Amino acid sequence: MADGMTSEGDKTMVASWTPENTDVDTTTFASDSTTGKAISNLFDAASDPEVAYLSRSDWTGTFPKHYDESSGEINT
Repeated sequence: MADGMTSEGDKTMVASWTPENTDVDTTTFASDSTTGKAISNLFDAASDPEVAYLSRSDWTGTFPKHYDESSGEINT
């Protein structure tokens, strides 16, 4: 097929989340079926306010600083 699919898709298996859609299942895959451990986003900490990210709008203020072990100084 032109779009790379190997067979026809099944539109009945698709759902879109909207606040009004109360049929969305949020519990079936909320935990591991073997261990019972909750499944969560591994990258939640990526939005940590303590972390400074390099920004094109502020190269000077966000460019990483390197610690020089031989002198004990922080170099830019």
